[in-house]
Amino acid sequence: MSTWAVLGALLAADVRERTRRSSFLATLGLVGALGYAVGAGHILIRLGAYRGLYSSAWVGGLMALVITFLLGLFGFYLVKGAIARDEQTGVGQILATTPLSRAQYVLGKWLSNLAVLALIVAILAGAALLIQLLLGEDRHVQLWPLLAPFLLIALPMMALVAALAVLFETVSWLRGGFGNVVYAVLYCALFGVGVQTQSPWLDAAGITLLGSSMKAAARSVYPDYAGGFTLSMASDKPLATFVWPGLDWTGAVLLQRGLWLALAVGLVLLSARLFQRFDPTRQRAGGRQPHPPVTAVGVSPEPTETTGEPATQVMLTPLAPSRRFQRNLARLVWLEALLLVKGAPWYWLLGMGGLWLGGVAAPSADTRSLWLMLAALWPLLLWSQLGCRDARCRTEALVGHTPLPLVRALGASWLAGALLATVALSGIVLGRVIWGEPLALLPWALAVLFIPTLALALGVWSRGSKLFEVVYLVLWYLGPFNTGSPLAALDYLGVHAEAPVHTAPLGVAGVIVVLLALAVVGRRRQLLG
Repeated sequence: MSTWAVLGALLAADVRERTRRSSFLATLGLVGALGYAVGAGHILIRLGAYRGLYSSAWVGGLMALVITFLLGLFGFYLVKGAIARDEQTGVGQILATTPLSRAQYVLGKWLSNLAVLALIVAILAGAALLIQLLLGEDRHVQLWPLLAPFLLIALPMMALVAALAVLFETVSWLRGGFGNVVYAVLYCALFGVGVQTQSPWLDAAGITLLGSSMKAAARSVYPDYAGGFTLSMASDKPLATFVWPGLDWTGAVLLQRGLWLALAVGLVLLSARLFQRFDPTRQRAGGRQPHPPVTAVGVSPEPTETTGEPATQVMLTPLAPSRRFQRNLARLVWLEALLLVKGAPWYWLLGMGGLWLGGVAAPSADTRSLWLMLAALWPLLLWSQLGCRDARCRTEALVGHTPLPLVRALGASWLAGALLATVALSGIVLGRVIWGEPLALLPWALAVLFIPTLALALGVWSRGSKLFEVVYLVLWYLGPFNTGSPLAALDYLGVHAEAPVHTAPLGVAGVIVVLLALAVVGRRRQLLG
């Protein structure tokens, strides 16, 4: 079998494995919800007081923008991890012994990423056709105006997302949770550049490209049109309609979209140069050395297969059989808190201190709210350890045999996360005291409890940190960050006056209780399973 045939077989196997995972099914559920929201008119493109008639061109353009905006963010986290999975399962080490080159392997991973994202795009393209027929504003189906935005706007964006996922896995400091945060910031910057510059050459998502054409069509029908263009939720006010014939796919437009595909290919080639080909000597360079094998006290070590010498014996200090220690929850919480911050570099601690002082010293309430939002984001990677550390370190069996594991281990972990949130967000309270403002302690306390509870529940059920990192970033951006937006219901920090922590604190407390119960049920299920 040729090398490219092997690559094709690996690509097919990789796609099958990914599409059978629960994360892919969850993404399909989100896709279905998006299709329903668009079909029901909950998500639409507004041009001031106008919108386009739901023709093939309009539905295709609307769905393409929804894909690039949402799947461009979530799709990265969906496909990222393919190389790490090969390394963890040992498949990568096997492939490293074959004639498969680094470029071919990385190309295969990019194509498998793109295939998964393209499958979701194809499903939404089919949903667009159904939406047009069900809405019935224009039942005349035109396939090219309907499908062109998916092929020439959504797919180049998905190719770029797939390439970035591969690139982040080949750069050591971008593989983990920090890389997830970096991508969210990069995505927002990439999205914002296209909107702010209004240049189609810098518009990866195609918003400027489609928006300029839609604006011209609206202005030709309604001369009083002021030029607004937003992808937003439905409004109670009825919107006047106009017919948008679709985008004119000229050579310049095709070149603009082709450049993003070329950029994706360039990132893949760069990833191939950075890829270490599962070489353990290179992967350990500059990093932590592996710990020596640990054997139980009193058990004779077996000779290793490589050297024939006994493995290093590590003497463990037994805990004192004291009832007081077993019941000392405060000490356990403190130790869990130390585990959370263990390994945090000095510059992280310095940054946390700077954010805390910013919340204290800021004389303006608006500026203090900004410091609060930044302080609530800074410990993200520490909170993401809650609920999944035992699964990652493979200590679930050990923890499960301790007395009262649900109360002691899970409860101490939750309280440690709340302690970290208390310290991180306490600067805002002290600042309010200094500047003579209302303390608003109840919303602050709900935020302190909500963050670690969300992290614990998602960590327990996903057995990893990625789900919380993604959900929290999106929640942080849509809620507290968007001041005055209709999404203030997601403001868990209480930045907006209409946030639930102000208007419905009992409801927020109920959400915290439900999340905590889900964490307990999930951990109990793991212990019994």
